[in-house]
Amino acid sequence: MDNLMKSFLSGMLAFAIFFLCTACSVEQPPAIAELKDYPREVHTVLADTILRDYNGKFPPSEYTASGHIILGNEEKAGDVYFYLLASYGVYADKDGELTKLAGIDAMPAVVVVSADEQGVMTARGSYPRDTEEIRAVFPRQFTDRVTDIGKNDIDTLAILEMQNVISQCEKNKPITE
Repeated sequence: MDNLMKSFLSGMLAFAIFFLCTACSVEQPPAIAELKDYPREVHTVLADTILRDYNGKFPPSEYTASGHIILGNEEKAGDVYFYLLASYGVYADKDGELTKLAGIDAMPAVVVVSADEQGVMTARGSYPRDTEEIRAVFPRQFTDRVTDIGKNDIDTLAILEMQNVISQCEKNKPITE
C-alpha cells in the first residue's frame, strides 16, 4: 500500500507541475512579486535538485540551504525546463548566530523536470559556468540578466536562502512545555 500511495502522489505531483507550468510562457521573465504564482511543489522540486546537486561539494555543516529565482520555464519534448538564478550555502550556528561558511551567492541554473509513463518524476540540474554555455542553454531574453547578475538578484537570493536556513532551525528546535 505504501508504494502504491507513493506512486499515486508522485503521479499527482508530476501532473500538477506539468499542468501548471506548461501554461506559463518564457516570453516575459516574472518579477520577484510574481514568483509566488508557481506552486510550492515546484519550488520544492527546484530547491531539492539544487541541494542534491551541491551536496558534498562544500565542507559538511549543520545546515545547507538554497535560494532560487524562477526567470521562466518552457516545455520541450514533454519535459519542463526551469530557468533560474540560484544560490547554495552551508551554515553553522556559531555562538548563537547563523553564519554562512561557504557557498555560491548567485549562479545560473537550468532544472529539467520529467515524468515517465507511470508518473514517476525526476529532476536534473545543470549549471552553466561561462557566457558561451549560458547562451547555449538559456532563452535569449534571460541571457543578459544571467551573464551579469545584479545586486537586487543577489540580495533576493541571500534572503531566500536565509529564510530556508531559518526554517530548518525552527524545525530542529526542541519543543518546550
